[in-house]
Amino acid sequence: MFCAISGEAVREPVISRVSGNVFERRLVEQLVQENGKDPITQQEMSVDDLIPVKASKIVQPRPPSATSLPALLSLFQEEWDSVAIEQFRLRQTLSETRQELSSTLYKLDAAYRVISRLEKERDEAREALYKFSESLGGRTAVAGTPVGMQVDTEAAAAAASIAQTGGISKDNLRSIVEHSLRELTQARKKRKFGKTWVTADAVKTLLAASTQNLHNFPKSEQEQPVSDILPNGAHPEIVLVRRGQNVSCLNLSTASVMCHFEPKAAACAWFGETQVLVAALDESAVYVFDLKESETPVIPKLTVALPRNIRCVAGHPSGAFFAAASDNECYICSNEGPLYTVQPESVVRAIAFHPDGHLLAVGGENGKLEFYLSASGELATTLGPQAGSISQLNFAENGYWLATTDTTDNISIWDLRKAVVAHTLKASSVPVNIAFNLSSRLIAASTSAGVDVFRYEKPSKSWSLDGTDATKSALSVCWIDAEQALLCGSKDGSLSLRKA
Repeated sequence: MFCAISGEAVREPVISRVSGNVFERRLVEQLVQENGKDPITQQEMSVDDLIPVKASKIVQPRPPSATSLPALLSLFQEEWDSVAIEQFRLRQTLSETRQELSSTLYKLDAAYRVISRLEKERDEAREALYKFSESLGGRTAVAGTPVGMQVDTEAAAAAASIAQTGGISKDNLRSIVEHSLRELTQARKKRKFGKTWVTADAVKTLLAASTQNLHNFPKSEQEQPVSDILPNGAHPEIVLVRRGQNVSCLNLSTASVMCHFEPKAAACAWFGETQVLVAALDESAVYVFDLKESETPVIPKLTVALPRNIRCVAGHPSGAFFAAASDNECYICSNEGPLYTVQPESVVRAIAFHPDGHLLAVGGENGKLEFYLSASGELATTLGPQAGSISQLNFAENGYWLATTDTTDNISIWDLRKAVVAHTLKASSVPVNIAFNLSSRLIAASTSAGVDVFRYEKPSKSWSLDGTDATKSALSVCWIDAEQALLCGSKDGSLSLRKA
């Protein structure tokens, strides 16, 4: 059946009572509601005049435009044309993208070349400036002193001048730290050491050598334990010694005491090349002394008041400021007082500045190592914990090793580049004091059984115990690299010097 209106097969057929024609229901109802007449005969009629026809449902046939061969060919041609146009557009977009990518890669390569050239020119300029400063006499190194131990530019002198006048602000502190970092890092990379000093035979010869005992100390200091021995980086013949609660400077070349410092000390440290820091026992103050020969106790140059009693102190390599620590707080201080205060997680047991001066390491009772930025006091990172409370910190001059001790007989050597314990050394007893030599390939550890000397082998990348001086128990130890010597302090107050 076909609709009398559209001429197409009907889906819902109805018959008009008026004309008897067959219609599509939806079409005829729409026309009747609008006109009220039969669409074919134009006679009056209503929707009620439409009679539904029951017919079997059939599949709707395709329109003639889709069944004739000419119509199908035309349809296929249109589809093919649209596919061809779309493919052309895609190829055009791909070509443009390739050109843009190629241009970007060329620009990136050119930028890398420019950066490389600028870095090379910068390094050459730095090298030329360094040689020029050296030719002008800017490097006033003491004979026998490793050149890399000095910060020798005008900016460093200006930083020291600021420190002397106590005029350090937080902005000055940042510039001092950044300058020291550049200078000390560059100097450290240029430092060279003789290979004969760090061989197994040299260590055995050192430990077998006879000792020179130094007894020229006042009676009040004799038989008091030697807690600290600190060498002066610029003057290798001078060491700072703490016996019990007394601090003094010793001249190794004459085996005599240069001077004594008055207050009873809880800790001491070098402050630059010619000043000494002394943390007064049971006092919330750090005293600053000038290094000079004197038969009477040296009077403090100035006193830095702090909020709490101090147990640890460390001088920054620039000599411009220092760090001090109480049980629960650490202070980064100028000559006028604290600039920054940091609060570690646990009780502080040891502090030390990195050789380049940009980091302050704090060892805690909980076995953790906390590293703070010297310029701002911000926490940089935390390592650990170790097996027990940290008792000693000692940075190697290579800049990436840090040796620590705890309540066990182990010495842990941290690799700061990887933030892991790279080596663990077994001492003959619980270490009391440890010290790297300047080459970073020798470690001396003072124990109740004597002094252990460990040596690093580069080919195998491992440490070995080369020998132990078991003549007496040792409390403190330090290397005198310029003399190829080892200085040890014992419980009975004696100081012994061994030379290779």
